[in-house]
Amino acid sequence: MKISDKEIKKIIKMYEAKCELQEIAESLNVSYATIRRHLIQSGIKPDFKFAMKKRKNNLIKDYKKGMSIKDLNKKYDYERDYIRKMLKDSGVYEKRTVGWNLKETEIKKIIKLYRDGGSIQDISQKMGLSPYVIQTALKKNNVLLRTWHDHDIVVYKGNKYELPEFAKKAGLPRAAVYLKYYGDNLINWTDKDIKKCLSKKKGKFDRVT
Repeated sequence: MKISDKEIKKIIKMYEAKCELQEIAESLNVSYATIRRHLIQSGIKPDFKFAMKKRKNNLIKDYKKGMSIKDLNKKYDYERDYIRKMLKDSGVYEKRTVGWNLKETEIKKIIKLYRDGGSIQDISQKMGLSPYVIQTALKKNNVLLRTWHDHDIVVYKGNKYELPEFAKKAGLPRAAVYLKYYGDNLINWTDKDIKKCLSKKKGKFDRVT
């Protein structure tokens, strides 16, 4: 990208005002390398060792604030592998799943919509996010995910519960509760049923009748 004489003067003025090279680059919408090159061509030798240290510190700060490696690559013009190595060497790198850095308000909305009965697909369309992002956000926030059986109603001591809620309350695997499904969307459980299931070994649950 060609820089005008006016912009070069601005670069020099900002540099002399102690602005960081990255800050100057962002203000002119050009790369860090472009700013550095024009300063050298103008007879100015930046303290690159100091500048690189500050640049690295700013990159780490942005990463901690939630910026992805892909976004860091765009902002700092470093190769992704180099950024990843820099973060690992600094002891701050973490393997992040898709959707880990959603805004808190977005996560709360996703959880509310899901707990209100919305499907992952419906929430995905409403929020403009992929189903995988929605599912990842729910899992990361310890929300018990429903399966196709999970809207089934369990009747226990006269009270009705959605299947996952009852399984958690009774301390049973959901698979054990599924096995008592009669097909009429009502699953009646008694204390005797729970006791019988709890006495079984993990993975050895029989149909309770």
